[in-house]
Amino acid sequence: MMLLVIGAVVFLLGTITASVFYPGGTQVDASTLGYSWLNNFLSDLGCTVSWSGEQNIIACGIFNASVFCFGFCLRKWSRQHKASMPSAYFFYALYVQGLAFIGIALSPFNILPLVHHIFVGIWVFTSIVSITLAVFYFNDKILKLFVTVLIIIGCISVFVLIKEQSKHAMTLQQKLFTLLNCLWLIYIGQLFRLKQKLSAYAEEPTETDT
Repeated sequence: MMLLVIGAVVFLLGTITASVFYPGGTQVDASTLGYSWLNNFLSDLGCTVSWSGEQNIIACGIFNASVFCFGFCLRKWSRQHKASMPSAYFFYALYVQGLAFIGIALSPFNILPLVHHIFVGIWVFTSIVSITLAVFYFNDKILKLFVTVLIIIGCISVFVLIKEQSKHAMTLQQKLFTLLNCLWLIYIGQLFRLKQKLSAYAEEPTETDT
């Protein structure tokens, strides 16, 4: 579990820190100053040059390093718990999600936009798949809540794209989805930890056995 906690915390703190150093500019308005949580996408933090045309080396380095760390931790945790995974599909969904994070970190949007979008798409897809599989395997109420919230976010996103085409709503939904992804990974790590404890307790010899 600690690997997932470390990865998620490093990612969240890295994102917040990187936002402080972002020079400015958005896809819509290059004249804005600093990072806007309402108007900027997270990928803007990982660009080597901001939308305002200024160098973004510090924010880029911090953000991409934190994303890479999260992906590395998720990938390593998945391999460590492969034997206790409920199915191979669940393992690969988590493992590939970790690889997607690493791919995002290594493909800044302003340099490799197509590759960056592909890895983002893989991350979103494997995240949804892994959460959905977890609901069936663990039958947990909190996981069901995660899926419900994600479905609501998805429906709102489709509605906004069709009706409003609002960048504000899209950026906020992206951040909410990312935050939920971090929280659910931490939670799934806790479920595995409890499962291991219960298994170890069940294997302990009782007084009648001795």
